[in-house]
Amino acid sequence: MATQLAIAKLSAKEFDRHRDWIATMAIELVRSYDLIAREDLKVKSMTRTIDSPSTNVSQTTGLNRVILDPRWGLYRGRLTNKATNTTSPVELIFVDLAYASLRCSKCAHTDTKSRAVLGRQACTHTNTNDVNQRGR
Repeated sequence: MATQLAIAKLSAKEFDRHRDWIATMAIELVRSYDLIAREDLKVKSMTRTIDSPSTNVSQTTGLNRVILDPRWGLYRGRLTNKATNTTSPVELIFVDLAYASLRCSKCAHTDTKSRAVLGRQACTHTNTNDVNQRGR
């Protein structure tokens, strides 16, 4: 019983530290920027089992546990709250990044055959995916 209580106290302390960090980061972002863009994550579809139920169970379970952590939603909610309730206007947008690694940052053409190195059919732009997603 004493061990369970000690573990519960440590867990609550850890969650409080994360909640404090989330609040600090949300305030810092809202004070520093007029526009904040975040990836619009589809958490429910991210935790769906893709493999057959008998394969990679421990890996899938561990990943789902991390993805379903309540801090993701807490951060989104805190950031939204701070952005809407600030004295100077801050625009908060949630961006759907589906096919972002396949979309050319120059001409916006989506090529399903492109992966590691982007050589676009619609334009002459060529870059790696990491550079392409940043729009350089």
